[in-house]
Amino acid sequence: MLVTGFGAAAQNNKLENERASTYTSIYDMIQRQPGVMLNNSTNPPSIIIRGIGTNSGETSPMFMIDGVKVPESQISSLTPQEVWSVEVIKDGSAGFYGGMESANGVILIVTMGQHEMEERAAEQAKAEREAARAARKAARQNKQK
Repeated sequence: MLVTGFGAAAQNNKLENERASTYTSIYDMIQRQPGVMLNNSTNPPSIIIRGIGTNSGETSPMFMIDGVKVPESQISSLTPQEVWSVEVIKDGSAGFYGGMESANGVILIVTMGQHEMEERAAEQAKAEREAARAARKAARQNKQK
């Protein structure tokens, strides 16, 4: 299961896939998040979330795709149509995801496949709860007879 937001949901802007068709690249999706600066003069573009000077002058945020830490080079291959949501964590809760590695912020990307898996798991859990509830109810009725 993917953990997102951890205590900072009100400060993070989540981009839902409804608008993904208006973006040309994953970097376009990321740069539209509040507080994110993109330097397009490099290839791939460099992303700055928390400014320069944190973590020994390093500015690159940590990237996670579907809950797995990945190098920045891996996100270049994602298209906006594959992405369900992008979430930027830029406050103290970023440390939850990677300690010192996440000192420059974290960019959480959930793909459509992961979102569908989570939806199916939630539906299955709901069906299991309902079946257990029905079994308890039947057991109570049998006990009363």
